[in-house]
Amino acid sequence: MLNSMKFLTDENVDIRVVNGLLNAGYDIFDIKKEGLQGSKDTDLLDLAHKQKRIIITYDKDFENYFYLKNVKTYGIILLKFKNKSPDNILNLLIIY
Repeated sequence: MLNSMKFLTDENVDIRVVNGLLNAGYDIFDIKKEGLQGSKDTDLLDLAHKQKRIIITYDKDFENYFYLKNVKTYGIILLKFKNKSPDNILNLLIIY
């Protein structure tokens, strides 16, 4: 089932997106809610890997870790949208 996937939302992901994913039944570890703002990207990658979570972020640095540094990950969703409104992001992330 798709909503059994686990995600780690980076600090740059709007709280309305986080709450929308939570309301849709997804297991979310939000950096802001956990008080981990300002953590190093490498620490977040390690945390996500240990917890078997897919990272959701706007931070293009994660793309470099994935493609150039061959970091172990369960996945990274890099949000690259012209319309960055929380409603648009949720419509694109949540599969019905």
